[in-house]
Amino acid sequence: MFGSPASAKGVVLSDHALAVERLRWNERYRPKVPRAQRICRLCVRAVEDETHALFECEGDAELTRMRSELWAAVDKEQPQIRRRLRVAEDALPAILQEQSLHGLLAKFTHQVLQLYEAVPMRVPEGAAVV
Repeated sequence: MFGSPASAKGVVLSDHALAVERLRWNERYRPKVPRAQRICRLCVRAVEDETHALFECEGDAELTRMRSELWAAVDKEQPQIRRRLRVAEDALPAILQEQSLHGLLAKFTHQVLQLYEAVPMRVPEGAAVV
């Protein structure tokens, strides 16, 4: 399905509406927002990046439920994956190494990104999105 875990990550997450990506560029009437200020729209506790959105955020009950379902399916298919994880940043590369999980990850990622897109992005005062 994908050539390698690195290319799969690019395919899965290269263009999305998470704050880490959207606020890194100057836009009309809004300057680039420093990474540390690209705060999660759901939990308002951390930078809204791919790892946080997919594997860490607990700011939405539906997101937490979807993640629990993902891990249940991963544990059923490849139970050794979670035992190897030390930090959340390891989750995406670990899942991508298992081709049998690519479809599951793609579906989960799509659902998570849809959930985020349904909530207005947090933009620091003085940096309005047009």
